[in-house]
Amino acid sequence: MTTQYPKERKDAIINRMLPPLNMSVPELAKAENIPYGTLYTWKQTYVDKK
Repeated sequence: MTTQYPKERKDAIINRMLPPLNMSVPELAKAENIPYGTLYTWKQTYVDKK
């Protein structure tokens, strides 16, 4: 089953992975209860868009 996350939540989490917070993916995965793979994909997609 695929979980859909609201764009606002996804954007907020991506921003926590970037400077100045630079939270690690494992740390965010645990805090937000989102799989590592999902967070890595979000981050890579964001980096590729820039």
